[in-house]
Amino acid sequence: MTKSDQVVERRTILLAGGAAATVVLSGCVVQRAEPLVATQPAQVPSAPQPSAPQQSEQPQQPAQNALAQVADIPAGGGVILKDQNVVLTKDQSGKVCMFSAICTHQGCAVTAVEEGTINCPCHGSKFDATSGEPVAGPARKPLPAVAFKQRDGAIFPA
Repeated sequence: MTKSDQVVERRTILLAGGAAATVVLSGCVVQRAEPLVATQPAQVPSAPQPSAPQQSEQPQQPAQNALAQVADIPAGGGVILKDQNVVLTKDQSGKVCMFSAICTHQGCAVTAVEEGTINCPCHGSKFDATSGEPVAGPARKPLPAVAFKQRDGAIFPA
């Protein structure tokens, strides 16, 4: 093998390696373009409903935008809305609170509301269900409160 043959082989290897690196990095860029955390999907207008009376449509519209019904949130517990990344809690008196469902420790999604706490499965952080303050685990910051509106027995985004 001559010296010029070695240069050609090195160039071929370098070009192939560069092409492979480009493909890998392109895949990373495409992957990072997607959201890291699920968000509420955009509202897609639906097709008009035939022969629906004008009066009955008006009261139904707010209910369609409702995140949840207050009656569906257990007293002393809560529900996690994964698509919206929020947790709705309700104390024994009926007061409703809404917090981010993303743990402040390392960004994991919380998965349960039990015995007065909102629980993260990743490292055992627990947050008070009425204030969002950390009560156990490595998390030091509270879950951020999320603004909402309560109307006609339903919870709506603010």
